[in-house]
Amino acid sequence: MELDLPKPVATEQPKPTRIEASAPGSTMPRPKESDDAIMLAAAREFAPFCARWDPSSTPEDWVEALYKARHHWDDGYQLARALEDGSCVMPDAALVEILDGAGLTLSRVRDREVRLWVGIVGFDPVHKVGDVVKWPRGEGVVSDIEVDTARYVVARDGATRGGTLVDAELVEAAQSS
Repeated sequence: MELDLPKPVATEQPKPTRIEASAPGSTMPRPKESDDAIMLAAAREFAPFCARWDPSSTPEDWVEALYKARHHWDDGYQLARALEDGSCVMPDAALVEILDGAGLTLSRVRDREVRLWVGIVGFDPVHKVGDVVKWPRGEGVVSDIEVDTARYVVARDGATRGGTLVDAELVEAAQSS
């Protein structure tokens, strides 16, 4: 069965100003795991692992089933159940173990597309390591900057290393008191 799904995201598009101006309402927003094209690319990349579990199938046989079960990629067991319900797959423990890797594949595909996106829109960090910043889910200190994916690593609760990865367009300077 041939799917009529969107083409992969990485295409030449007009270059907007800079990432700090590319908020969610931008004409070229940051690629997300939930984007159709990202999910389809991840399903195509992950399908060969499933086809090895079932030698009577091909990777192409798995792409549509994996894409339809897109809301369960973060849990191999739930993904197996969704495949069983929606695609007549009879999963076993070995398949569940394979499916546990689906979320990692999805993250890799998203990060690859984000790197391409950053190459198009650019990224000039506004904040530097040590700056106190806030974003919709919290506040903390910038402990690192991932320039290739336009994300800040923000440490919380007095930590000086590690932290939460936050998309640059969501970060702003915290008000000093």
